[in-house]
Amino acid sequence: MLREYFSTRDLTFIAMVVAAETAVTAISHLLAIPAVRALGLQMQVASAFFVGIVVAIGLAKVKKIGTLTLIGVGRGVIAGFVTPAVPTLFLALAGGAIFADGVIKLLHGSFSRSIFVVLGIGLYRFGTALIAMYMSLILGFPGAILSTYVIIAVSLLCAVLAAIGGYVGVKVVKELKRAGVME
Repeated sequence: MLREYFSTRDLTFIAMVVAAETAVTAISHLLAIPAVRALGLQMQVASAFFVGIVVAIGLAKVKKIGTLTLIGVGRGVIAGFVTPAVPTLFLALAGGAIFADGVIKLLHGSFSRSIFVVLGIGLYRFGTALIAMYMSLILGFPGAILSTYVIIAVSLLCAVLAAIGGYVGVKVVKELKRAGVME
């Protein structure tokens, strides 16, 4: 049985993707707060497209199953434990990443093709949004969405925006490879 392990280079690149995802999420949330509140949407919608771009770069570089889980767990540690107001984000981010990695493992076994990178990112954001909103509802956070239909619709919107961002990210990676910046 062939096993693929993460090299130190892989783990370093994943850590950089986690840091970039954290920065992109923070900036997009800060800039989008008035618009998101005015439209009555969840904050996951504000960052889904931009997170898709960043994560696509990470998945296109480190194509192994488990990469998305490491990104989700790393991002969850930062979001859930460093931001004391929302400790449930760890479970949402890690759960969404594990869900996406599992589906891609069943379908293909790696992120070696662009379609699976885009699909994995969409599944990651879908699972993350779904888990985060249901946990908010269960724990009784103020402003929690009470309708299952709305939760699913917002989760699907996050998935579509993230998949579009993932597509853009895959195109960026192709240009970086063509320029000789990435292998």
